[in-house]
Formats: sequence, C-alpha cells, structure tokens
Amino acid sequence: MATIRETVLLYYPQKPKYLSKLKGVLVQLGIRIRTIDPSQVTQKVGFLASLPGYTEMEVIAPVPEIPEPILVMKYFTGARMEQLFSAIRRAGIPKIDLKAVVTETNADWTFYELYQEIFREHQQMHAKKAIVTRIEEPDFGCEGRPENQPVMDRVSVRLPDGAGEIWLEAADDYLLREHINEGSTVLLTADGRLLPYTSDTL
Repeated sequence: MATIRETVLLYYPQKPKYLSKLKGVLVQLGIRIRTIDPSQVTQKVGFLASLPGYTEMEVIAPVPEIPEPILVMKYFTGARMEQLFSAIRRAGIPKIDLKAVVTETNADWTFYELYQEIFREHQQMHAKKAIVTRIEEPDFGCEGRPENQPVMDRVSVRLPDGAGEIWLEAADDYLLREHINEGSTVLLTADGRLLPYTSDTL
C-alpha cells in the first residue's frame, strides 16, 4: 500500500527571492513539493497533484496568465495546515493569500479554473456591501459607439456605516449580465470591482 504523503503545489508567476526559504520550510516539515510552471495552468489539478486516473493534456495556446502566487495542499489535516502556516510566518515569508485544498470536485478542474474560484472567494471575503445609487451610461454623441471597445458606465455606490459614496467604472455588459441596477446591493472589492450580492455570497 502506497504511503499517503502531504503534498504542496506551488505556483508563482515569477520566481521570488524567498522561494528557496519556503521550500526549506516544506522540507523540514516532510512535505512533498511540486512547483507549477505558468505553462501548466491548463492542466487538471488531479494530474498536477499526481492523483490516479489523470494524465497530462495537450497544451493549447494561448495559455491564460495567473498574476499572483497560489498554494494548493493535498492530504492535509486542519492541524497540519496551521502548523505549515505558522512555520511560514516564523520564517518571515510573505503570506500567500490564495490557498486551496485538493478535493474530489476541484481535481477535475484545470489549475486556472481553480485559481478563478479561489480568487472569487478571496474577493468576496474581503469585499464590503454597498448600494448602487446611480448608473450613468456614456454619451458617445454624434461619433457613435466605438467598435471593439467595451462600453464603460460610471457607477456611484453608497458605502455602509455612513462612509459616503464613491464613483467607479464598470463594463455595461457586465452590469447587465449580473443584473446590477440602481438600487442593487453589491460587494465592493478592495481593488474597486463590483460583485453581485446574494444572501449566500458571504
């Protein structure tokens, strides 16, 4: 019977200076390491995590880009996760915000699809509820709407607890697709993006 060993999949868009220190922490804890190359983000998580039944797929260009680091864990208990995160903090290694655990569900996703899901969850966790108070569509005048360019609306949102209102831009087709209208409750992310809000969002 094969020994079950904890494994970490590490992804970095560019090799950081502290990568060797992080790998040292993982080695000390007896954790297997697999570094994911940017060219592998269209491979399934199950293949990258060496799960049975998954094989390498042909890479079809263009390969989507992932701009931030990701740490994916396999065969970890909650206690071992805390031990790993504590060891990373003690070593002075910058925190990796995007983390996930390999599951039966996400094993069949591509690494890029996993990134999209955990990025969305991270954005929601750190977003603030707000109310859309006004949406202003652009006036193209006699020149008409420019071709092959997204139409950007100006959106005013009211922040909670009397924090005031702010204006930001959002694509008109995105607002329509997500049913975001004047009076809608939304989530405002730290980088100024609007996300649809439902009762089970947070």
